[in-house]
Amino acid sequence: MFSKIEDFSQSEFDKLGTATLITRTTNDVTQVQTVTVMVFSTLLFAPLTALGGIIMALQEESSLTWIFAAIIPILAIIIILILKASLPLSKKMQIRIDKLNLVLRESLIGIRVVRAFK
Repeated sequence: MFSKIEDFSQSEFDKLGTATLITRTTNDVTQVQTVTVMVFSTLLFAPLTALGGIIMALQEESSLTWIFAAIIPILAIIIILILKASLPLSKKMQIRIDKLNLVLRESLIGIRVVRAFK
């Protein structure tokens, strides 16, 4: 990421701003790590667990299988709807974190100026 940011032109720096670049480099790395963990834990193990539940239900009693077969697609649809609703909220949160970082950075720079005049 550092080498990619170093390749930015001055107009790209002006467009994005220092606060946004700082926030994006720290926050985006954390988000990528979180998504990677979620993908491995949820997207890989959840279907296997559902399949195992259906197989075990078939072995115990076939009427249980239809309950699983009906509930699993409903749960999948609910999860997809939640993800679609949360993506715009995530983008809004990123903008707010950028603004917060900008204000914090300006305050920290202001501390140096105040101390210089003491």
